[in-house]
Amino acid sequence: MTSADEQEEAPTMRILVATDCIGALSSRQAGGVIGSGWLPGAEVSVLPIGEAGSGFVAAFADLAGVATSSQVVNGIIVTTGSGPDSRPRSGSWL
Repeated sequence: MTSADEQEEAPTMRILVATDCIGALSSRQAGGVIGSGWLPGAEVSVLPIGEAGSGFVAAFADLAGVATSSQVVNGIIVTTGSGPDSRPRSGSWL
């Protein structure tokens, strides 16, 4: 049996916000803003997502807490970020 206080503190809904970047906001930041509208009455989780290419890389890097930079080299996008051992790693796609 639960008390009335415990019932008031327990979230009544679980919300998953999965969004791409919006304007200057990263997908994680945009999800946080959208999710804040559900608080405090819900348990909110934010899952950064992105479209293929740079949007996906940015969302995944944000989720992993890795800073990245991208540049175009000979028509190919090259993105550099830190690997698990903190050494810079590069990846590319068309």
